[in-house]
Amino acid sequence: AFTDCARDDDEYVSTVADGTQVNFTATGTWTRGSAAKAKILIVAGGGGGGYDAGGAGGAGGLVYVSGYAVTGTSYTVTIGTGGAGDTGPGGTGASGVDTTFAGDTTLTAKGGGGGGSTSASAGLDGGSGGGSGGAHTADKGDATQGSQAGDSGTYGYGFDGIEGASGSPGKGGGGGGGAGAAPTAIWNTTTGSAGGAGKDMTTPFGTGVGESGWFAGGGGAASVSNGA
Repeated sequence: AFTDCARDDDEYVSTVADGTQVNFTATGTWTRGSAAKAKILIVAGGGGGGYDAGGAGGAGGLVYVSGYAVTGTSYTVTIGTGGAGDTGPGGTGASGVDTTFAGDTTLTAKGGGGGGSTSASAGLDGGSGGGSGGAHTADKGDATQGSQAGDSGTYGYGFDGIEGASGSPGKGGGGGGGAGAAPTAIWNTTTGSAGGAGKDMTTPFGTGVGESGWFAGGGGAASVSNGA
């Protein structure tokens, strides 16, 4: 994605298709060489899960721009961290932290929404939304990545979480949304929902990064099987 550029110690490099790919795993600075355009992929931190039969955290929002014009000398890349899980009933997992690429046009991937817990807490909104906890009818978290201003929304990806299930003999939490899809409604009172699928980025970046080229899958939810 990047050609002819300097790198920090917290980056690693691989070659894909027509360019050198620079992969940031921590906050750093990319120094441009002669490149006029770059493929930019940023992913925010995912949300933390809820407590007990908790809803899962949503994936961090994903932004991909295939022909980002680079004219400056250096660009700051700020990597967002994942949110912490909830530690008690009634709360929510913490939302993830945004990731940004600060250039002529700043790109922002929004942190994933935290998951709700058993005691009537909803999933939080985020890049992808968090799922709500089981055993009540609280709402899911909605995806916000696509509604961001400018290129962050136009080229942004994220999906809603899903509501948890309630009833006898147990309860299942709702899954978190992913950058590629919302969770499917395959869950019940004894099984938590799977998370939404991530986004397949193998075509531009190969299989050596992410999870074999996939990024930003939503979290799977917990369950409690009372009496089962």
